[in-house]
Amino acid sequence: LELAHVRSIDDGIVGLDFDGRIVTVNEGACLLFQRTEAEMIGEDFNILIRDTEYREKRRIIARSTYRTGRWRGEVEIVRKGGSQAAALLSTAKIIDEKGKPMGFVSSFKDLTEIKAMQTKMIQTEKLASLGQMAAGVAHEVRNPLGSIKMSLRLLRDELRTAETIEVVEHIRDAVASMEVIVNELLDYTREITLQLDEYDLGRIARSVADG
Repeated sequence: LELAHVRSIDDGIVGLDFDGRIVTVNEGACLLFQRTEAEMIGEDFNILIRDTEYREKRRIIARSTYRTGRWRGEVEIVRKGGSQAAALLSTAKIIDEKGKPMGFVSSFKDLTEIKAMQTKMIQTEKLASLGQMAAGVAHEVRNPLGSIKMSLRLLRDELRTAETIEVVEHIRDAVASMEVIVNELLDYTREITLQLDEYDLGRIARSVADG
């Protein structure tokens, strides 16, 4: 019954002998590593995880599991086709009734979806921060634009020639265009509050049907 439970677990479960050779895997491990049971049985545990050139992480995992009886941390797994993915690895040492080490068991939890959600959340937070920054910049720009408009209005009243008046009007038009952009930016970054009202759906449908 316990073996059946292990085989039905979604996480990848890999059993190892004392030399680090794979002796058993569940269906979750086959799906995670995209390998058949036959392709993994008898292979070295090291084929399942990516490491540096000097294999520091593998040594840390093996040493910690042997000395303390367990290890837990994030690793990069290697699938059959060579693709890699993040996974949470938990290892434990198996001992017999006399306390003698028999082997090890490792559990791999796929972190692909969690990592994708974290990336999306970080991107959302960045966009929110960008919106706040843009709103602050827009506020800072709008104030001097108002001063420029006021100064142009006073300057126009003092001008006498049509040519200089036309120049001032061009400047005022440019300032007005900038104001439109700033206001649209502020509207975009402003928090939207929805207001709920009651409507007669039957009446609305009849009015649409009647044209």
